[in-house]
Amino acid sequence: CPGAGCWGGRAGGGVRCYTGMANAVNGAGLRTGGEGRETADSDLLGLQDLGPGSVASLRESLGKKPA
Repeated sequence: CPGAGCWGGRAGGGVRCYTGMANAVNGAGLRTGGEGRETADSDLLGLQDLGPGSVASLRESLGKKPA
């Protein structure tokens, strides 16, 4: 369910996040949770609309501790 409320795939299988976070990661070309896990925090922080709290929340949703 790309867009409002989730990111990273099919309905029920996406990562729950705010629309702004989903738009930021989608705009950067990240389409799956695995791609998000592999992306460095510094790269995520460089995306518009993602701050330290958003990256920490995304990391928690993806099951990876912030670096």
